[in-house]
Amino acid sequence: MTVSPQGLSIQTLYRLYCDGSLVVNRQYQRKLVWTLAEKQNLIDSVLKNYPLPLFLLAEKPPEHSHSVYEIIDGMQRLNAIFSFVGRERLVNEVKTTFSLVRSAIESQSGDRFFFRTTVYPKPTSNAQKSPFFAVFMAFHDLMFRQGLAPSNNAAILKSLNNLADRIQVGQKHIKTEDRRENIKVVSGLIREGFSRRDVAALSHGPGLVFDFENSIRRSKTETSRYEFKQGIVRLDSDRKIDQDLLEAVICTISAIANLGPELDGFLYLGIADKASDAERIVKLDSVKPVRFEHVDVVGIDREAKLLKLSMDKFMRILEDAISKSKLGDPLKTQVLSAMDVVTYKGFSVVRLRIPKQTSPTFVGNDCYRRVGSSTKLATGPEIAAITKQFN
Repeated sequence: MTVSPQGLSIQTLYRLYCDGSLVVNRQYQRKLVWTLAEKQNLIDSVLKNYPLPLFLLAEKPPEHSHSVYEIIDGMQRLNAIFSFVGRERLVNEVKTTFSLVRSAIESQSGDRFFFRTTVYPKPTSNAQKSPFFAVFMAFHDLMFRQGLAPSNNAAILKSLNNLADRIQVGQKHIKTEDRRENIKVVSGLIREGFSRRDVAALSHGPGLVFDFENSIRRSKTETSRYEFKQGIVRLDSDRKIDQDLLEAVICTISAIANLGPELDGFLYLGIADKASDAERIVKLDSVKPVRFEHVDVVGIDREAKLLKLSMDKFMRILEDAISKSKLGDPLKTQVLSAMDVVTYKGFSVVRLRIPKQTSPTFVGNDCYRRVGSSTKLATGPEIAAITKQFN
C-alpha cells in the first residue's frame, strides 16, 4: 500500500460527495457523534483558513471509469463540512431563484405593480403573497429539480395572466395541500417558457451557471478583473501540458488580486477569448464551441480526454500547480478553497475566484499588475503605487 498526500479543496471533496464517489464502510466506522459545538468549531477553523488534520481516503478500483474513495479517517469532519456546505447551497438556491423571478418580471415591465396587475384580472387590494409564493416555488422546482432554466420570459409572464383565478389565494391563510397544488398549477403553466439546459453544476454550486454568464457579460467593461484561458494543454502539434501557461495563471491571479481591496476577480479555464484559438480547438479536438457574448466556451473535458485523465485527476494538476507555486498566502489558500467547475451546455469550465485582499500579493519576490486584460511584471514605482491602493 502506498500513501500519497495530496491537497484537495473543499469544493472538490463536496463534488466527490455529490457524485457518490465517497463511500463509508460501516463495518469499522463509528456513527456520527459530533456535537453541534464541535461542528461549529471546525467550520470556524475552515472560515479562518486554519490548517486541518489530514483526511485519509483509500482509492478503490474505478467502476465504469469513475473513481471511488473510501473514507478511512475524517468522517466526522467531512460530515460537519458537508452539512455546512449543504446549508450554504440552499441559501444560494433561494438567492438564485429570487433573482431569476425578479429578472423575468423586470424584463417585461419596469412598473412596480406589474406582477400584481398580471396575476389579478381586476384591480384589487389583495396581497400578492400566495401567487408570488407559487411562482417562486415553481421556478425553484423547474430549475433545481428538473434541470431547466428560463429561456422565454415573455412566455412565462404571459402564462401568468389572471393567475389568481386559477389557484387558491384566500384572504388570509391557505392550507398546505392548496399551496402544493398551486405550485403544480404554476409549474405546468410556465414550463413552456423554460428549456432543457445542462445545469449539472447546480448540484455542486447552485447559481454558478448564472454567475458564469454574468461574469462574461461584465468582462466586457471590467476587463482587468477577468481572465479567460482556453485550457492548460498546448494548441500546437505537441499537445502537452503548457507549463508556461500554468505559470502565467499564477502570475495573473496575483495581478488581479493587486488591483485593490474593493472587488473579487475571476479566472476561467475552458474559455477561448480569441477566435483563432477556438478555430484551432475545432480542428484539433473536434468539438463545437458554444458562443456566448464575445467568447467561445470550449471546456476542459477535451483536455482531460486527451491526457487520459478523470476530471478529478485533471483538477489535481491545476491544484498542485497552484499549491506548489510561489504565490503568497493567504491568497494561495483562498484560491484553492474557492475552485469550482461550472458545467455549461455540456462543457466543464474551471472557475478560480480571486478574493479581494488587504495587502499586495507577490509571487516569490515578484509583483504583478494588470494593464487592461494583460498581466505585467511591476517595476519599483509601480509596486509602490499598488501598495498605496491597499493603504
